[in-house]
Amino acid sequence: MGSSESDVRLRVELAAMAERMGGADFFEILGVSHDASPENIESAYAELARSVHPDRFSGASGAVKQLAADVFKLVEEAYETLSDAKRRAAYRQGLQAGARPRPEVEAAQRVLKAEVLFQRGESRLREGNPLGALECFHNAVRLHPDEGEYHAYQGWAHYLARPEELDEAIALVREGAKLAFDRPMPYLFLGRMVKAQGRMEMAEKLFTRVLQIQPDSVEGLRELRLIEAERKKSKGLLARLLGR
Repeated sequence: MGSSESDVRLRVELAAMAERMGGADFFEILGVSHDASPENIESAYAELARSVHPDRFSGASGAVKQLAADVFKLVEEAYETLSDAKRRAAYRQGLQAGARPRPEVEAAQRVLKAEVLFQRGESRLREGNPLGALECFHNAVRLHPDEGEYHAYQGWAHYLARPEELDEAIALVREGAKLAFDRPMPYLFLGRMVKAQGRMEMAEKLFTRVLQIQPDSVEGLRELRLIEAERKKSKGLLARLLGR
């Protein structure tokens, strides 16, 4: 399995966890009842921690590592609260009183909700629904504006849905590239859009950057081959014209 395929699998797996945890309380996050024993809490935490511990994702992309860290942070917060009798009692009272989660917990859950929206947007792109995807990516950016890939995908969906607004789409993807300079997709999207502008030299540089980040990128390699094929075709045409 190639690294990109593995990344997709891991990200989908983590997104499924994120969807379950995005609006859940700590009992729901660990999957235990309110009267669970300390042993049950320990067991539930150990099982979840094995699934999302950062060590498991040491070879994954930056995006997957960050998502795993966000999920793990929420799992640890739930465990630390529920494994302490006093904190658990206070937390249960807060739930019954309708208290809001602490700001850092709310922030972590917003990040997870953003990832779920991002995955939904990717699915809509695959279905050929760029407008639906654009809405998902826009909301993902609103919830988690520091994630560059969300900006990049928002720009790409914007271009697919409204190709006449190319400059605006490029600006969105460039913002994504600034925030996620070590990810291949912002450069792939930028390359395709500047290619649509006829800026072939810049497009070639951007697709080369894709392969520098992800050497096994099928899309990046295909784009470079298309540019090379077009260059050879143009040279052949020029040679025929000059030979007349």
